[in-house]
Amino acid sequence: MTKYKVNDHVKYYPKENNTNETATGVIKKTLDDGTYRIKPDDGGSE
Repeated sequence: MTKYKVNDHVKYYPKENNTNETATGVIKKTLDDGTYRIKPDDGGSE
């Protein structure tokens, strides 16, 4: 399986746009392998 660089494939939402729709963050993009990247609650990098 291909390893992805987060910055190449995901653009995180700004922290203020993180609503309570999800507990862990806002899903921004589905990667080619069908997995998701979500924004950490603290807004930090993975």
